[in-house]
Amino acid sequence: LIAPGGDLLCGLALTAVGVITALTTTGTVRILFSLPLVVVLPGYALVSALYPAKPSYARQPVPGLGTRAALAVGVSITISIPLLFLLGTTNIGLGTQTVVVGLGTVSAVGYLLAGRRRLRLRREHRFHLPLRRWAQQLYTGVLRQDSPVDVVLNVALVIAVVLGVSA
Repeated sequence: LIAPGGDLLCGLALTAVGVITALTTTGTVRILFSLPLVVVLPGYALVSALYPAKPSYARQPVPGLGTRAALAVGVSITISIPLLFLLGTTNIGLGTQTVVVGLGTVSAVGYLLAGRRRLRLRREHRFHLPLRRWAQQLYTGVLRQDSPVDVVLNVALVIAVVLGVSA
């Protein structure tokens, strides 16, 4: 998943996990796993499909990483409104299951389309998130410390934050 294009595979996997979790669980777990499905994943899929190339190789202006993130949130929320309207005015109905499946479908189709568009470009022209660099920086920042006490404190902090968010 850290290879170029791994962001699309990761997004597709998160979409599947979000849909399955939203359909099979309740409470805090459902909210934590469904929130990205509503707020980020459909928008990131469609932004990736619209802009498959790196900014330096594109023929038209391409948004940078920060702008892509903002667009992902904005497009996700914007997609939700017509989807809710469509579901509410048809015989399908407006319910948790239909909304989750609808957003999951939009996301999955967007990720597949983005993957297809990226594959049509030369490898060096394809956009990808610097996941490998981010993972290396995280590893270095958390586990590569001067003293073992710093490592234990960093790991404890990460565990505390995860437990605090999930409570």
